[in-house]
Amino acid sequence: LTAPAPEPPSIPQLFASQAVATPDAVAISFAGRSLTYRELDDAANRYAHLLSGCGVGPGTCVALLLERSDRAVVVMLAVLKAGA
Repeated sequence: LTAPAPEPPSIPQLFASQAVATPDAVAISFAGRSLTYRELDDAANRYAHLLSGCGVGPGTCVALLLERSDRAVVVMLAVLKAGA
């Protein structure tokens, strides 16, 4: 009756589920450009690997200074995927 509540899924986990379910659906649109879930996932993974190679991981704070753009979404997702 008093079992601990399960951990809610993280944003990267929720995103990964959506990317698997609808890889060719449009995930974001900005300034006449759009990225599918597959394209967004691939781009975010590339940045996440780059960040991990620079030592970014759980417990790391990452400051971002970006203008509103589709690239901003990619980089924010990458930071989360890197565990920061």
